Amino acid sequence: MNNLPLQVLLPSNTAPYLPQQRGNVKMNNLRFVNALLSIIENGCKWRTIPKEYGHWHTIDVRFNRWSKNGVIERLFERL
Repeated sequence: MNNLPLQVLLPSNTAPYLPQQRGNVKMNNLRFVNALLSIIENGCKWRTIPKEYGHWHTIDVRFNRWSKNGVIERLFERL
């Protein structure tokens, strides 16, 4: 995969497909999408994701929430 930052690779009009950040969150949407792409690309388990992406449980919870709300599907359809 290309080493460019994800925000350069994402089309600028994907923002409507991402949920609004709420409250005091430690992980922004861009960092989460990077973590998700890393999991997909490397086939790793949630618990073995590199620490640079954040705590595995945080990523897992957000993935489950986004999946149930259809965000993941809409985002990857757009990509």
